[in-house]
Amino acid sequence: MTTTMRITSSSITSTSSSTLSSSSLLTLRSVRCKRRIFVTTASTSKTRTTTANKEEARIECEHFPECSGCAHVDNLLENNPVVAQARAFFRGELLQEEEFHVSLGKTENYRNKAKLVCRKDEKTGEIDLGLFKRNSHDMVPIPNCAIHHPSINLYSKVLIAVLRELKVKPYDEKTFTGDLRYVQFVAPEFSMKISNVQVTLVWNEIRLTKFCLEVCEKFHATCASLFTDYPPPSVFVNLNVSRNNTIFQRNAFELVAGTDGFILANDVAYGPGSFMQGNLEMHLETLRDIATELDEREETLNIVDLFSGSGAIGFYLAKHLKTPVQSIEFVEISPDVVENWEFTKKKIMDCSAFGNREKMELRLTVAPAEANAKTFIQTKDCDVVIVNPPRKGCGEEVLEALNNDSSGDLGPSILVYVSCNFKTFARDYKILVQGEGKWRLRKAKGYIYYPGSLHCIETLAIFDRKR
Repeated sequence: MTTTMRITSSSITSTSSSTLSSSSLLTLRSVRCKRRIFVTTASTSKTRTTTANKEEARIECEHFPECSGCAHVDNLLENNPVVAQARAFFRGELLQEEEFHVSLGKTENYRNKAKLVCRKDEKTGEIDLGLFKRNSHDMVPIPNCAIHHPSINLYSKVLIAVLRELKVKPYDEKTFTGDLRYVQFVAPEFSMKISNVQVTLVWNEIRLTKFCLEVCEKFHATCASLFTDYPPPSVFVNLNVSRNNTIFQRNAFELVAGTDGFILANDVAYGPGSFMQGNLEMHLETLRDIATELDEREETLNIVDLFSGSGAIGFYLAKHLKTPVQSIEFVEISPDVVENWEFTKKKIMDCSAFGNREKMELRLTVAPAEANAKTFIQTKDCDVVIVNPPRKGCGEEVLEALNNDSSGDLGPSILVYVSCNFKTFARDYKILVQGEGKWRLRKAKGYIYYPGSLHCIETLAIFDRKR
């Protein structure tokens, strides 16, 4: 059933000069169409999909196949070739009583982060937001994207109305002219239809202009007037005048409307330029499964989290692990994470539910994992090592440090490997397990974070050290 909500001038304070005109407001529609939103409770890691048979699960979206956001929409597990590869791979590696389970979760409304291109809609001639058509740079508007969190679709409609009202010019990559290049939306509250939102406008200027500020402030004020029960979004600007396809200019973010420099997702702080998983509900299931494998141990743990990013895995374990934890060492190459990492650390340590863990040490080292793997892994202060590498895999230095046995009984007894690229995981697996490898697979599980992708599976593997 489709419910259409018209936002009229009566929805806002008539005396506010910073809100949209009545004619623009009448064009806004919030479409809660055809979709069902399933919520998983905090007490269980089970997720549900939109069909009874997950093997036949599908995505129903009016923008497919013109939009390039999804490569397929039918039989999302059966038609995914990487799922078949992973199942075949683990069939001979797991114990007979174990099974490589692939968790699918929701197939619609699951995406919590989206980068949308701003271009002129060739059909209407107006500025719009969307994605490029497959194998082209022609933009397709996607106002009712089935996989986006409903708040991303909703707030994008409001922003488009503001852009048209103020006559913002869409970027033209042939002439390198125009005002707005891209917009990023982050809506982390997957259990709610309306989420708090962080919005970043990528503006085609060297410095922040008065016009750009006017656009951001009007969008912020309009959201505050329309959605009085929810906090207005934090609005950032990223200045980018490059002549390539780079979306963000690094370290060029400025908060121009709102007060929140970070947005919290699964209790971790993220800035607009931070890497964050796009499917937070499935990522939370992954985090819970990691904690389950580390829980109920008698000894106090010292954990090293390599390739830690903003600290999603380590901070979750710090807050939720039942097994006592003495220390967690986060190792991340990017200095950009320092500020939001410190914000999350303070928030967790100040939490009244943190119990008697105030003596737990949480440390961040900004350095390449490859160059520091031996330093952190081959020590008595490392019982568990977590690796969550980029698509290229762990790298020779990290694998060598994990397989080194010169330290006797020192070093980790458990390895947690989280992979976003099954090809490089399979390569690293052989080095860790086969031949002179020092590890034995205990458990493995797959997660489909992006059901519309044909080549995507997140793999969690737990290894025990051979002694």
